[in-house]
Amino acid sequence: APALKAMAPDYVPIIAIHLFVFYFGILADGTPPVCLAAYAAAGIAGADPFKTGVNAFKLDMRTFLLPYMFITAPQMLLINTNVFEAAWIFITASIGMYALAGGMQGFFMAEDKWYERLVLLASAVALVKPDFATDVAGLIGVGLVYFLQKRRRKTA
Repeated sequence: APALKAMAPDYVPIIAIHLFVFYFGILADGTPPVCLAAYAAAGIAGADPFKTGVNAFKLDMRTFLLPYMFITAPQMLLINTNVFEAAWIFITASIGMYALAGGMQGFFMAEDKWYERLVLLASAVALVKPDFATDVAGLIGVGLVYFLQKRRRKTA
């Protein structure tokens, strides 16, 4: 954490840097090359450990972006913010994480077409950056995919 603090801009609080380091330490259990939890799960399921690790990586991809949001938007940690700004960041971050999961897994509300996956991934990246213009662009992208998939979704 001291090395990151030396490189970080002055507006980044030290607690955000420590949470960044801590978060990645926790993620090491589920993702390659360490992925101890994935190896244990593969052993229990009788599956290939490498394929299980790759699947764990795809499922955990959304959690890789969250620590970067701690650094780029310390307001997410309720530091120097008000209720409305914190709520906006929380909502856009949640939608961005949902869009990233949908783009990585190939299923949002229905099976994704290739272009919908690209839009979801680009929208997720836009929603992670804390700026009103990128948030609006990301919300438009997610909304577009939502309505496209809602129109073609099979009903029970």
